[in-house]
Amino acid sequence: MGGCPSRKLPYQDFRIYFSDRLILGWEELLCCPEVSGCSVRKYSEDDPTGGPVEYTVMRSVSYSPYVPRFVLELRSRNVPRPAIVGRLEKLDTIFRAKTGEFLCIHLWKLVVNGLQWTNSRRRSVTSSEGDMLVQHVGIVTQAKIDFDHPSDIEWILKPESERWIQSVSTDHPMLAIQSRSRGPQSSPSDLVAIRLKYDGELVGTAKQQKFVNSEEDLRSYLGVQMDVAKLQDKATEGGEDEEVVRHALTTEGLMMLLISLAWSQSTLMLSGQDHRYWKSFVKAMRSHPDEPGSGTLNGYPSEWNVMDVKKYLAQHSWWLRIHGWDTEAVAEPPVEPPSQSPISPATTIPGGESP
Repeated sequence: MGGCPSRKLPYQDFRIYFSDRLILGWEELLCCPEVSGCSVRKYSEDDPTGGPVEYTVMRSVSYSPYVPRFVLELRSRNVPRPAIVGRLEKLDTIFRAKTGEFLCIHLWKLVVNGLQWTNSRRRSVTSSEGDMLVQHVGIVTQAKIDFDHPSDIEWILKPESERWIQSVSTDHPMLAIQSRSRGPQSSPSDLVAIRLKYDGELVGTAKQQKFVNSEEDLRSYLGVQMDVAKLQDKATEGGEDEEVVRHALTTEGLMMLLISLAWSQSTLMLSGQDHRYWKSFVKAMRSHPDEPGSGTLNGYPSEWNVMDVKKYLAQHSWWLRIHGWDTEAVAEPPVEPPSQSPISPATTIPGGESP
């Protein structure tokens, strides 16, 4: 991606890429997919390419192809490279499914840092150890289908009752992330916007946009809006220190950007294996135990519930939010026979490390 070629946007309408037309003081960044990562542009509605590049996110070296890593780099003519201000690392991907229920969890580790000049000549920069944040973020997508039971023996799925919900959470005690779509939705394609609040105040929004209505694994654009003034008020960087490298976002703003990118991982990369798992496990949810594609015939474990997954992710359980369907008054599904080969309470993609 190195040079970030300036390709024209598919459309130039502001409403396509962003959730709201907000007041002055908000920064609007458009993350555009590239060959290996994405470019982060300061959005300009008059620029056919989306605006000048402020940052780039590039794939980084990893010990395993199943553990993607990315680096966020500042791109400025006044700042020599490398000027790395953030890192993303995928920790785990978990899929679970049984007839009538689906669960997918993506866990990421995020690191952001400020920059400072190494000397008075300003020929190189280094990370600022005093201005650094480390966070974990979890994206939990769940679905549920109710059962109809016309007799004590026969249990039938009710496809019209299929509903989806998504929870995005972090281990930052002051940060809350909410789906813009309140409550369960009829399709995962409705879960395309989030709102970020810091200490109860709205400080950011993010919206995902794909331009082809397809079930294939496709890249998406990501529009991120941030209240820069509020984030600067909450910044921890040192006042007017001349050694500090100034750029568009504070460390808090960089963290908001990385959280949004972790939520919209299709902006960063094509993930063919994740996509195949997704389709297979969704089909298992929509199939009865004796039907082709069901969890039983695929060997997926059926004796699991949300508490089993929470136990597996015990070290993250204090901050990771998972929706409990048992709070709804719905019929319980029939018990499927256990799979032949027992596995852990959470099915992890081969090669992925558990956090």
